[in-house]
Amino acid sequence: MNKSLLIFIFLGILSCNDPDKKATEVVNKTIDEASEELRVENLELKQSLTLVHQNLIQSSSDKSLKSKANLLFEKVSKTDDFIDSIQSVFKTLNRDDVEGVKAVKNLLAEGRLGDSLRFFLNNTFQQAKDFSINQGQKEKIDSIKTNMFSPMGMGKSWQAELFGMTNPLGASLILFSLQKELYNVGEIALHQ
Repeated sequence: MNKSLLIFIFLGILSCNDPDKKATEVVNKTIDEASEELRVENLELKQSLTLVHQNLIQSSSDKSLKSKANLLFEKVSKTDDFIDSIQSVFKTLNRDDVEGVKAVKNLLAEGRLGDSLRFFLNNTFQQAKDFSINQGQKEKIDSIKTNMFSPMGMGKSWQAELFGMTNPLGASLILFSLQKELYNVGEIALHQ
């Protein structure tokens, strides 16, 4: 009788865990699909930025403007590559492991990588603003920059607020958002 009771309890535990696994699989699949949508959306924004840059270079006869546009596009591309390199690190981390949260915190919230990320973005946004020819463009860039870097009121650094308690997947989604704003700022500036 005790053996039957133990088997019943064991089956009960398994049946309770099975829906949890299925729910986790559904959530993970939904998150993976959303991540893929963001990646595709960013790829389209990147291609749009490239076209705007190419059109400006082809349509302008001003060598100075072309040179400055190429420098800005190169700066945006380097910042984009930097973010992609961070993304590739996070893809190797287990999103369900607490060690992933620690790795994100060590790399971005407290490490030099987070400082570098902020520097790259800030420097690129400033160059985009300097390249812009009208006040409307400059205001749009300032607005994006202000929204991106404004503190959330937690008394921590920008990096710590964004990445302090974030798992690799969450950090990846934040990086996708930062890239989206990077492409937007580049396109705003390159529209003449």
